[in-house]
Amino acid sequence: MAGFKGGNNNMQNLMRQAQKMQEEMEKTAELLDDWEIVGTAAGEAVVVYMNAKKIINGIELDESIVDPTDVEML
Repeated sequence: MAGFKGGNNNMQNLMRQAQKMQEEMEKTAELLDDWEIVGTAAGEAVVVYMNAKKIINGIELDESIVDPTDVEML
């Protein structure tokens, strides 16, 4: 049974491509840490700050929409 010509070379190329893709994915993941997405609702009475990895970094509420007795619960 004969192997096909260039089999090892093709495997090496495939491994190099996989390594390169993994490095690019790691660089992209690092970039996502620096992105900030800001979402607003109710005419900007509610503002949410989140990074691209879906981690909420902050929430702002306009005092006019909050019941002063509920601030502690919020």
